[in-house]
Amino acid sequence: MSANHSLAPLFHPASVAVVGASSDLRRLGGIPIRLMREHGFPGAIYPINPNRAEIAGLRCYPDVASLPEAPDLALFAAPRDAVLPALRQCAERGVKAAAVFTSGFGETGPGGAGLQEEMAGLCRAAGMRLLGPNCMGVIHTRSRLMATFTISIREGETLSPGPIALVTHSGALAACMISDLHDTGAGLSAMVSLGNEADVDFAECVDHFVDDPDTRVICGYLESVRDGRGLRRAAERALAAGKPIVLLKSGATEAGARAAMSHTAALATPHGVFTAFARQCGVTLCRSYQELMETAHFLSRAPRAPRPSPAKAGGGRRLGVLSFSGGGASLVADAAVEEGFSLPPLAEATRARLQAALPQYAALRNPVDLVSVMVSKPGQSPIAEAGAAVRDDPSVDAAVLVMGVYHHMADQVGRDFKRLFEESAKPFACCWMAPHRAALQAVRKAGVPVFEDYDRAVRALAAQAGFEEAAARAARPGPEIDLSRQKEARRLIGSAPRSPEGMLPPAACRALLGLYGIPQPAQAEATGADGAVAAWRKMGGPVALKAISQGLVHKTDAGGVVLGLDDEGSLREAAARLLALAPDAGLLVQRMAEGGVELLAGLSRDPAFGLCVTGGIGGIFVEVFGEAARRLPPFGEEEASAMLRGLRGAKLFEGVRGRPPVDLPAAARVLTRLSEMAAELEGALAELDINPLIVTPGGALAVDARVRAA
Repeated sequence: MSANHSLAPLFHPASVAVVGASSDLRRLGGIPIRLMREHGFPGAIYPINPNRAEIAGLRCYPDVASLPEAPDLALFAAPRDAVLPALRQCAERGVKAAAVFTSGFGETGPGGAGLQEEMAGLCRAAGMRLLGPNCMGVIHTRSRLMATFTISIREGETLSPGPIALVTHSGALAACMISDLHDTGAGLSAMVSLGNEADVDFAECVDHFVDDPDTRVICGYLESVRDGRGLRRAAERALAAGKPIVLLKSGATEAGARAAMSHTAALATPHGVFTAFARQCGVTLCRSYQELMETAHFLSRAPRAPRPSPAKAGGGRRLGVLSFSGGGASLVADAAVEEGFSLPPLAEATRARLQAALPQYAALRNPVDLVSVMVSKPGQSPIAEAGAAVRDDPSVDAAVLVMGVYHHMADQVGRDFKRLFEESAKPFACCWMAPHRAALQAVRKAGVPVFEDYDRAVRALAAQAGFEEAAARAARPGPEIDLSRQKEARRLIGSAPRSPEGMLPPAACRALLGLYGIPQPAQAEATGADGAVAAWRKMGGPVALKAISQGLVHKTDAGGVVLGLDDEGSLREAAARLLALAPDAGLLVQRMAEGGVELLAGLSRDPAFGLCVTGGIGGIFVEVFGEAARRLPPFGEEEASAMLRGLRGAKLFEGVRGRPPVDLPAAARVLTRLSEMAAELEGALAELDINPLIVTPGGALAVDARVRAA
């Protein structure tokens, strides 16, 4: 990153100017001054207000031009019409970064968007970084920078430094997060509210915090992705650095996407594409605000689990469960299985330790029902002893302890949580349902993350396991770019004729699949019925006859496909009908693929992340399952297989209603070749659709393909 594009002046400025400063330290232009002074910001603070001589004991200046030095950072709390003139002065003085609190720009419509672009262009030309507009500013606790107007920092209090950085599209949610991280003792390393992202964006801030020594977990709220490739690079760096990213993302539904667009004037990335990115890069997507906060706290304090080995039974997802009740144990077990955990049987030595800690009537199995142990053994620490026994079991990778109520022994519960969490070298999640509030707050302040819902506790453990699994996958070598194949494929696409919509002719589509080793049925083109009959005789079995025409993109819908032809008369009759569909119609004779499972496979372009690979159940089951898995390229056959096995219709691959199992590895190889194609042909391809990809016990065949050039 060049010096001009460094975010250091935004997070570590030596001096700060406040344009539109207010003498009322409870207003937009006064809060940053009060907060920086209360937190002991060590640099110079320059209030700018032509109507004041001083504010809060600080000399006030009429404008940026009159400042004694060029500040590193300028904050804008001025009315919209005053922002651009002051920003020009900042550019002339050499200010390095600006954060614009003021709203009324891109989020309001074309007029505001024009002003925002003018502002962004001015900053680009001056080499000045721009945060916002319409943002809540920036915090860095160890730099004691409080360049924000948030009301979540109560007067007279200072924020607790901690290991969690916040990146958010919502200033209001940022205020909630700051307050919760402070109150729970989780602690904040930094916060950046992005607003309209005219310049500084989500991906760049995530990338910045990967290198921030004060940050262990990056937490955020995301509405849209402006730079998907940049976000992916940042997430991959975070994965390599061992820094989990935990996100709450809106826009999963059409209504949510509309709301996000009205907020920041940006389109939401399709949910399936973003979910694929998150899975591959070890990013945790939370379902609720509370889950976001509790998961970030847990991951910031929990020990890192060993990277799972593929050869290891359970692969790092073997969970030990302890619960204050049998009903709770059952619920936790269900949640664990849904998140991909197994509950292994406990070793004999573990059972012996449990027998010594628990009442005689306790069942010594996983999940462990603690029954009334706190009542039956007062003055002892049976929960801590039982928890340690399960945690230490060699067949257990992680553990969760769920308690409920026990207000009369709240201090003991808190001590047991603290002991188990601090002494554990494995991930250990503590949950307290219907807790004693003061005791819960005390144990959290002591550095122990405690969940209030068993499902969130299990999902946090799954988040840590998913992060380590993604890191292990990333450490393995992936497919490499084949430069000679890439050159030939680009030549093929560039030289092929195309329709006005960019569609390539069938021969070019088949040649492209062949270049990437994607199997296809025996086939031949013909100009008339005689050629079609000759091709059928050569193939020696039933064939499909398809019309070829530039105007027939969806051949089946136009009646341009006839299946199962195996006699000359039927073939000639079908040929005559298909040739009449279009003046330029030709024929494709294709050997029938027998039986098997029909899949959809292809490439599509996401505006943020580029080409992505799609695979799903096709044929008559499209309406039944209505789903498709997506991945970002490139990836190997292991990931492709996981992609297919994760489909709701994956049971079809095993054989149903007397049908034999099909060759799933062959289908995975096709998806892998598509991922290589996407990686090598970014910018040359807009989309590719194989429909159907027929998977049989003997392999996988791309029966029909459409390709649109970029």
